[in-house]
Amino acid sequence: MTQSSVIGVDLGSTNVKALLVGARGHIVARAAVPCPVSRDPAGRVTQAPALWLDALEAVVAQLRAAAGSLEPVVALALSCQADTLVACDATGRELAPAISWMDQRAHAESRRLERLRPDWRALTGKPMSPYSPLAKILWLRAHEPDLAAQTRRWCQPADYLAAALTGQWVSDLNSASFSHGFSLERGDWDPALLAELDLEGTLAPLRPSGQVLAPLRDAWRRRLGLPAQTQFVLGGHDQACASLGIQPPGADELDLSAGTAWVLFRPVSSRSAGASENLVIYRHAVPDRWALLAAFPGGGVLEAFLDVLGVSHAEAFGPPGGGLLATLAADDLRDDLIVLPFLLGASSLDADASARAAILGLRSHHRPRNLIAGLMRAVAFETRRYYELFQLPGDPPRRIKMMGGASRGPLWPQLIADACNTTVVVLDEPDASALGAAFLAGCGAGLWSWDGLPAYPHGIPVSPDPARTEAAARAFADYRDALVADRLRRARESPVPSAT
Repeated sequence: MTQSSVIGVDLGSTNVKALLVGARGHIVARAAVPCPVSRDPAGRVTQAPALWLDALEAVVAQLRAAAGSLEPVVALALSCQADTLVACDATGRELAPAISWMDQRAHAESRRLERLRPDWRALTGKPMSPYSPLAKILWLRAHEPDLAAQTRRWCQPADYLAAALTGQWVSDLNSASFSHGFSLERGDWDPALLAELDLEGTLAPLRPSGQVLAPLRDAWRRRLGLPAQTQFVLGGHDQACASLGIQPPGADELDLSAGTAWVLFRPVSSRSAGASENLVIYRHAVPDRWALLAAFPGGGVLEAFLDVLGVSHAEAFGPPGGGLLATLAADDLRDDLIVLPFLLGASSLDADASARAAILGLRSHHRPRNLIAGLMRAVAFETRRYYELFQLPGDPPRRIKMMGGASRGPLWPQLIADACNTTVVVLDEPDASALGAAFLAGCGAGLWSWDGLPAYPHGIPVSPDPARTEAAARAFADYRDALVADRLRRARESPVPSAT
């Protein structure tokens, strides 16, 4: 008899990936398709929800072609991006393109919400920002009132897709708790806040990740080529799924997902973990666990910097093992060069939208490769600034587990290890979020228990280089001094507080 299997799907910002995972935890097949966003000249970022469903169909078709059959599949779960907003009618049909989590149009609305409640993190686990779905809802009410008036459901990708695939309008607790409508104290939507913002009845009911929601609709089951027994299991936020995909539910090591966004994530045992006010705290996808999170646009900053220097994507990245980035070495890091990497503004650590990039110490002997290496070291220093926030009293993280595009070459992991003076374990599983979703699907279907999940991906440790760690510490001190000096300079030039 063929052993049961599950499917985990990761709905990323610009790609959708999927894994077919067998009962022993082995990966039977993997698939990926692009799912592009649209950007307009004003910097607005949107995505058509229909693309998510088309991409889901495409990746499952690839799995079916690779495996030969999907008859053993008993469950499917999704790992989804958060803070992306979909306006839907009462049936769950989208009324407009989704406003991506990357979209920052709602600055004024974010400030209005800050005035409404000055203690957002204490109440919901997150400081208010223009990325917030609540701020985006207020923006639509102000700028597209007809659309807002027609909206009966404000969805994120998790509950939009659950409704499309099963007919059930439910959101997983993990994804919902990452938004600003969630009350940490109640473990549910905040009724007072929803009443104040006229949102009652417009947000999906909540259920824990890893629970069976319903069978797939017949039409979707046939469209995906899945057997009748396939159940839809509630998944989770992509970062929580990635963490579950690389460490057991009870572990608490620090994860670094290094792609367009660099996200640091640490599971913790309780809400009162004593974390910095600069970190997000929310419910994990794992039962009875919480998570600390911080994010900044590490890869996005590098790509923007390459554009400024006129270095094309092909020149920078080239074929695997080639391109300019693959040839950079430690010698390209010049101690007389300091780069402030804020081409896209400062992230939540400083909450400083007026921050700008700067190059200090530039001399005639510097070349573009020196500037790029300096920018990369600056991103490593930003990682260290966040890493220090995750040092909980009496319980510091022992090492960093690194995954994502930046982990696939030798330079980034060594830069992080030297900057943070800790071991970086480079993981060999490129699709950790999809694997975590598959683990949720398997637990929901009874294939595994939370304390009996299959084996986890291997990793290659990268230790800090003693010869460079001391120099990195001196350069980091200079970097912090430059941050302070630049902040004081901008305060003198523009005394009006910047938008956050």
